Amino acid sequence: MEYKKLLSIVEKKFSVEKTPETDLYISLDYQHIKLAAVQNNKLQMLEHLYYYQPIDEQQWEDELENIQKKIELVAKKDWKNVSILSPLKTFTLVPKDLFVPAHALKYLQYADNKAAQNPIMTNEQKSFEAVNIFNIPESVYNWGKKNYTHVNFKHITEVFLNQLKDKNTTKESHINIFVNEKYLVIVVLNNAEVLFCNTFEYKTSRDFLYFVLFVIDELRLDKNNTAVKLYGQINQVAEIYRLLNNYVAQLSLWEGATTIEMSEIFAHITKLHYFDLWAMMK
Repeated sequence: MEYKKLLSIVEKKFSVEKTPETDLYISLDYQHIKLAAVQNNKLQMLEHLYYYQPIDEQQWEDELENIQKKIELVAKKDWKNVSILSPLKTFTLVPKDLFVPAHALKYLQYADNKAAQNPIMTNEQKSFEAVNIFNIPESVYNWGKKNYTHVNFKHITEVFLNQLKDKNTTKESHINIFVNEKYLVIVVLNNAEVLFCNTFEYKTSRDFLYFVLFVIDELRLDKNNTAVKLYGQINQVAEIYRLLNNYVAQLSLWEGATTIEMSEIFAHITKLHYFDLWAMMK
């Protein structure tokens, strides 16, 4: 499949010999593959590939193997740790105290009766005392397990909630939205409580607006007094932002602060657009 490199930055002093001391982060979605390498809390590499056509669920293994042939660092198998953010699949959250590992499939089948067709992951949602149960495409699972010894798979809701934890201090309900080109994740927080967390696939900006207003109405929130913050593939000139700005009074973008150190060679990147990678590094 054809793609173009939107970004390719590697620190001059970073080399393949340093991978055993370095963590690799891989974010996969419909038309994007993003990769980041972090050593001693400092960003060493950032790659962003954009595919002209969406990658089908069964094609991921072949495409990732193709990338390994072209990017030497990805071909290395001796990374300290590898974290893979899987393409969007079904998820559910179960309170930690109620979670029974043997019932993971049953929990997920309440959300998707075809859940057994793909590998099922269970990760502790440490930020909110819950367990995140989710599917990943079998092709992604097979590739990750075949190539890396220390590999873990994550769901966007898991990393999003973890990233939001430290900012969850206000007693007023506030809405956080991760924006992807094909889907959105809406998380509504109030103090230490998750009031709402779900994903929605959308085709148009008006679809996007509908889902946000639906959640606001369902939770009986005040559009004029509820803060809404956007993360991910979004900016102030995007149609989604302009449309939403007509309906909510307190709309803002994530400010791009990260816990990872970056040298000057990364200064020109739009940090907001790589929120999915930073969230994995939490």
